[in-house]
Amino acid sequence: IVEEYCTFTDQQPIMFPRAPAHTYVDKYPDREEFKDEQRRQEDYAAEVKVYRSLERLEENLVVMHDFEYTHHQYRVCDSSHDKSSCSICKPHKGKKGKNASRREGESDFIIIGPGYCVVIEVKNMCKVSENDAQPGIASVADKDTKIRALVNSFRKSVKQREKIVSLIRSIDEDIVILQFTAYPNFSKQFKEQFQFSEIPEFRLSDEELSTIIFKEDLSINLIYKDNTRQQTDDSVIDRLNQDIAIFS
Repeated sequence: IVEEYCTFTDQQPIMFPRAPAHTYVDKYPDREEFKDEQRRQEDYAAEVKVYRSLERLEENLVVMHDFEYTHHQYRVCDSSHDKSSCSICKPHKGKKGKNASRREGESDFIIIGPGYCVVIEVKNMCKVSENDAQPGIASVADKDTKIRALVNSFRKSVKQREKIVSLIRSIDEDIVILQFTAYPNFSKQFKEQFQFSEIPEFRLSDEELSTIIFKEDLSINLIYKDNTRQQTDDSVIDRLNQDIAIFS
C-alpha cells in the first residue's frame, strides 16, 4: 500500500476518510434524556482530536480512521480459516452465511508505514475527569470506582487492538505492529491513577502504561519505541526513530 500510494514527494499522510464524518452539528443539552447522545458526541470529539494530530504529520503514511470489517472480509484474508467448521459461516435461519456479512470488528485508527503498522484505540471516559486525580475532590470509594471504570476501558481497548492485529497478521505475519490506546482528554499527571487501585486486576502494569497516549503526546513529535507488547528488532526501531513521528 505504501509503495503504491505513498511515492509522492510531499511529506504528508493520506487520510481515509479525508475528514472525520461530521456527525454532530450542535452540542446536546446537558439533560438526562440526552445522556447517551452526549456520550457518543464526546467519544466522537475525542477521536477528532487524534485525527487532527495525525493529519499534521510530515510523513508519507496512510491513516485509516474508523476502519470496520465483516467476518467474511476477515476469512478472505485468513488462509487458515475453516469455513466448514466456523459457526459464523454456517447457515443461519435458512440463509447461508448470513452472520458472515455482519460487522466483526473495527479500529479507530490504523497507520500504515513502510514495513510497519500502528493500531490506535481512542477512549474518552467522560465519566472520569482529571479532577478525580486531585486529592479531596471525591471520596476514596468513589474515586476507586471511577478508576476501575478507567482501567476497564483500557482492558477493553486491548481486546479491540488485538482483534485488528490478528486481522493484519493474517495478511502479513512478518509486519511490525505497534499498539496504543489514546486518552486525548487526560494529561500525563493523570498517569498514576491507572495504578491507583489496590486490587491487582484494576491496576495497570508499567508495560501496559507504556502503550497509553496522553494529551501532551498529541502535540509533540513522538514515536514510542518501547512498546513491550511487541517483538521488534533493532533495525526496525532505528528506522522508526529516524524516519517517522507519530504525532506533531
